Amino acid sequence: MTVLRHGDLRTVIAFVGLNTFLCLSVSPVYDFVCDLPYWERRRERRRQEREAAAALGRSTQRKVATQEESGN
Repeated sequence: MTVLRHGDLRTVIAFVGLNTFLCLSVSPVYDFVCDLPYWERRRERRRQEREAAAALGRSTQRKVATQEESGN
């Protein structure tokens, strides 16, 4: 079994203290970041992009179908 020297013990205590502080501060930081209006705007923008892509895809499919019908 190894014996901790005075400097080693101080390092361990500082490490444990820092980890405790970080663990206690994670929840408020997470809540703050998740509640930012950026995420709601991003969700809305991505939804609009998906809808636009879907509409463009339907439009393209109609054009292809029309061209195939006229080609026959």
